[in-house]
Amino acid sequence: MISVKLSELAQKQVKGLGKKYHSIPDDILVLIDEIEINPTNAIDLGDGFYKKRFAIGSKGKGKSGSGRAIYIFYQLNTDEEAVIVEVFDKSDKENISSARLKELKKLYKKL
Repeated sequence: MISVKLSELAQKQVKGLGKKYHSIPDDILVLIDEIEINPTNAIDLGDGFYKKRFAIGSKGKGKSGSGRAIYIFYQLNTDEEAVIVEVFDKSDKENISSARLKELKKLYKKL
């Protein structure tokens, strides 16, 4: 079983989105379940990083107009883990910038 965690930043972002969209706690649980089932079923950003779309139920738009999660997937010995490092609403930010992605890769390089 894959262990999926949220970084401190992602937890803060989820809390902020939760104030705007009341379905976020459940939406994040669905996202975590999807990552646990198939962690590489997302857009590969390189170096173990992935971008995955997720539906925000309160928006009623499905995945295409809803949330995005950036996560890193890695294996330590026999354990597989994923850390959701950033969560955002597509209407607030279209995509993650290459500079931000570089920053995240540098920050999580030690994993």
